[in-house]
Amino acid sequence: FGGQVVYSADLLAFILPSYYSPIFGDAVRPIYAYISVPVNIMEQVVFPGYSVLLLAYFAWRSGGKDARFWLMFASAFAILSLGGILIIANIPFPVPLPNLILELLIPFYSIIRVPSRFALLMMLSLAAVCALVLKTLKFQDSRWGALLLFLLLILIEYYPATLQFSSMAMPQIFQALANERGSAVLAVPTGMIDAMIGIKQLYYQTAHGLPMVGGYLSRSTNNTYQFINANPAISQLAGITDSGNSSSFQLCKPTTLEYGKGIFPNYKIKYAIFPNYSNQEVNLGRYSLDNAYRPEYAKEASECSQLLSTLFGQPIYTDNEVSIYQIYNAS
Repeated sequence: FGGQVVYSADLLAFILPSYYSPIFGDAVRPIYAYISVPVNIMEQVVFPGYSVLLLAYFAWRSGGKDARFWLMFASAFAILSLGGILIIANIPFPVPLPNLILELLIPFYSIIRVPSRFALLMMLSLAAVCALVLKTLKFQDSRWGALLLFLLLILIEYYPATLQFSSMAMPQIFQALANERGSAVLAVPTGMIDAMIGIKQLYYQTAHGLPMVGGYLSRSTNNTYQFINANPAISQLAGITDSGNSSSFQLCKPTTLEYGKGIFPNYKIKYAIFPNYSNQEVNLGRYSLDNAYRPEYAKEASECSQLLSTLFGQPIYTDNEVSIYQIYNAS
């Protein structure tokens, strides 16, 4: 039942404004950082809004049959989003919830890996509740004021933070690498890393088209890291010391590559690619959220760059987007 507990919504999060709110975000981020361990904060954002909760209360007290019908659905999805046991402020309580029974009774129910995402269906149901409650208002002068106040509250509570965009510039060097058929590349850091750190490697691969060790793996099995762990020269560069344990995340482990350097020419792993991530990009990554931000990333990136230069020499190419190192000279 791991996912039913780890990825369940915290009951406190239902009354906690969004982590991404430009208005309330600074005030609630320390709380989210606490209740979201060890999962990423975005899975805990289930706040429907105080104004919506107020209308839901009116629907329960005096709403019509249709509003109560949708309120029933909203309540059911809210309970499902809580996962297998009740968690309040990151404290588990021995209160079994319906998800535990459903996982035992329904085949493949465990595929629902993140129960907190049921909150999306809760919010859709609450949207119908709000529409039906507002529809019952007789819009005289005083009621128009109430409607405008509700819309203003919705705007304040749901106004999203300014979206951060990643650069999608494709360095020209990858067009040159595309001509090196028969070669392979090493993604640095290597290992189970988050989407924001690993996704650029996959994007660059669309241009160079070479086989790659590393990158971003959304799902892994026991055999996923067999090749990495079996080759010390590669495993020593792995960003995750235990190949999948996010608690030990590190961009590059200090290493001298004392063992197994022959693996690179044997597998024709000729280049190491190290993207130059901005602080904004890293701060959006999953494993950056343990401290809400990762101010130490710049230091880690600098140390990783120095390590690669020590191991492989100065990069043959570097710009604001990426640094590329030649691991060995085929000639």
